[in-house]
Amino acid sequence: MQKLDINIKNGGGLKVAIVHDFLTQIGGAEKILQAYVELFPQADIFMMIFDKKVADELLPNKKINVSFLQNYPFCPERYKYYLWLMPKATESYKLESYDLVLSIT
Repeated sequence: MQKLDINIKNGGGLKVAIVHDFLTQIGGAEKILQAYVELFPQADIFMMIFDKKVADELLPNKKINVSFLQNYPFCPERYKYYLWLMPKATESYKLESYDLVLSIT
């Protein structure tokens, strides 16, 4: 078995995407998101919906690529109205060019 040696702090030269469903509160999944961002600070971040106050607290100065749902009425407060659209929103991300995609749900 060959050992894979990657300097994880800079992503080992990999193009990394971090995908999270929604950021409306800080809980266990959001702590994992924060840890991934610390491990891969150069990673692009994708999520369907986020609350700006929560994002600013958890991921200060990070650009978040959002889905079309972010601009729908009542988002992010009542994002659950759009559960039926979430698979389509996730499929809309263009992730083909990434070497590593980390997903947290």
